[in-house]
Amino acid sequence: SSGINAEYGGVLGPVTGLVGALQAGEALKILATGEGAYSGKLVLVSPWCGVFRTIKLRPRREDCPVCGVDPSVTSLVSVGEVSCGGVPPVTDRITAKELHSTEKKAILDVRPAVEFGICA
Repeated sequence: SSGINAEYGGVLGPVTGLVGALQAGEALKILATGEGAYSGKLVLVSPWCGVFRTIKLRPRREDCPVCGVDPSVTSLVSVGEVSCGGVPPVTDRITAKELHSTEKKAILDVRPAVEFGICA
């Protein structure tokens, strides 16, 4: 590609500085007023295009196993312990090179409707 990549263009430093400044400002607002401008929101930053997008997050569910009223997940666990089917066996996995070399590709979104609706 003829474009400048992040390694040579120096994108990483300015982007992390921008996000860090937003976080510091938000922390100061919370300390000074008890409220933050981004509380309950997800901020998406695209410095290349100069675009900031804010998505309102739905409130916590009282029955959530992690952050609800009576959480059942109270420590770090491996993905296999929490997910429905566990981690697929090595024989069912495919490498990025193998995926790239196949002619037919399909992406299947297996998120439940409620998760899909968060950012839809």
